[in-house]
Amino acid sequence: MSDSTPSIPNRIKELRSAAGLSADKLARLIGTTRQNVNGFENGGRNLSTKWMAKIAIALKCKPADLLATGAGSIHYPTSPTRRERGEQAISRVHGEVGLGYVATLRETFPDFADMLVDFPYGDIYARDGLDPKSRQIATIAALTILGDSRHELEIHIASALRIGLTRQEIIEVIMQMAVYGGFPRALSALAAAKAAFANADIP
Repeated sequence: MSDSTPSIPNRIKELRSAAGLSADKLARLIGTTRQNVNGFENGGRNLSTKWMAKIAIALKCKPADLLATGAGSIHYPTSPTRRERGEQAISRVHGEVGLGYVATLRETFPDFADMLVDFPYGDIYARDGLDPKSRQIATIAALTILGDSRHELEIHIASALRIGLTRQEIIEVIMQMAVYGGFPRALSALAAAKAAFANADIP
């Protein structure tokens, strides 16, 4: 290989710069830290096919483009596809755990997994009208009122902590729902919050 052919780490940095993304922005899009992005770009962190796929989605290119030897070979679409928007939204909200959940679901129920990515995340979560924190507040409120979605409630409470909501803010949302959904449902949601808090890395 000649010296003029960029390595994959250099290629990632080249494409990120061409797309106008900072390392911090790329990290948020793929659900990781800036330190990991720096590791991908300097060769200090192993780059699996899974990470290549996530980086390609964020950079709006194909994984094979990360192996290309010239920026002229890259085509940047004007906007991501519905599936790409959905995967980016899942990565922003739920991180690697969310993408892993979808991948596991797709092994047995591929059509349903695609529907989950495309509609709620590709069409709704990807919209600009609300910031991610506000969407998680709305989601926690709705799941509290439903009263029979503890598993989903724990997932969304954990993700709410991940994107910056505090434990007290989450508790306040659930307490307010007691006014509209009743105390039994609010108590059930508080039990889900307690479980999510216990499993969270964020204080």
